[in-house]
Amino acid sequence: MRKEQDKEQQVRSLFGRFKGELRDPAYINVDFLVLLVDIIRPKHVHVLYQVDIQFLLDYLNAAPKELEGFQLYLKRILAEKDIDQLISDTGIISYADFFYELKKRITERYLPFQPPKSTLQYLLNQVFYRPGDADWVAAIPQHQFDELFRVSQFETIYDDKTGFGMTEILYGLELLVQRITGRAMETDVNKMVPEFQNFDSPFIAIMREFTELNDRILQSEYKFISSDDLSYKQILVLHKQCESYIETALDNSHRFGISIKVNQSLLRMRQQLERIREILSFLVIDHADEKRQKTIALGTTLIGYNSRKSNIRKLVGQSTQLLAYEI
Repeated sequence: MRKEQDKEQQVRSLFGRFKGELRDPAYINVDFLVLLVDIIRPKHVHVLYQVDIQFLLDYLNAAPKELEGFQLYLKRILAEKDIDQLISDTGIISYADFFYELKKRITERYLPFQPPKSTLQYLLNQVFYRPGDADWVAAIPQHQFDELFRVSQFETIYDDKTGFGMTEILYGLELLVQRITGRAMETDVNKMVPEFQNFDSPFIAIMREFTELNDRILQSEYKFISSDDLSYKQILVLHKQCESYIETALDNSHRFGISIKVNQSLLRMRQQLERIREILSFLVIDHADEKRQKTIALGTTLIGYNSRKSNIRKLVGQSTQLLAYEI
């Protein structure tokens, strides 16, 4: 109880300190948000069970003028931030060899790559800069996320009249699909799966289906589809076939051997398929209340991608499991 009172006092002091800046149309610095998240961030992430932000919600509901400034500030700093690179690249290993990727992640842990200020990743790098931030964000109760979304007067990505958010999602997905399709056609990957040589490539098929779906959503008044959409169902079927392709290639490594380069390529393709499956779900809306829930879920998902992008343990675990076949 004492800690919550201390945090509420810190929030009150912070809003008082930035009262003028929050209402200033020219103020787009992230320092206020950095300090606010520092107040919310638990001291011991490894022992957290649930992160309570009720103290912040209570303050915002009790201070209408400060809340209005907060709403204006959030709209300014979040307006039309590019997210396609967060979807298509962040946290996915490169095609380079294992040691290059390991060195890159170690370096970025201490000297993070700074993308352009027009991207959401730039903002996340400043605000959620600790590797464990995604864990405590995920521990915030859903009803408190819903309340924060409401009081902040956020608009869902599906109701945005500009369609900017959905366009970014579709572009990020398109990049993933095109990249994985191109790599799957390479000879060194193809030879790992002779079982598929007499069949049409599921990667080419999924690229065709997604291109059709992409164009249809962009041209539609409603920037989403239902789970009954035939193209969506077909993409899910093809996605499973692509997963089978990758797993077969990895299983065949004991028969044909595997180079470090091909091993990295297959692991990258597996990660890209996982990312495609995760992001595809944000195209689907069956009920109106899902718009808010999935907009919130997209935000926490992107925080997770960015927060875990330099995860060295996962990289080592995934990349070294097949290296014995190279030897």
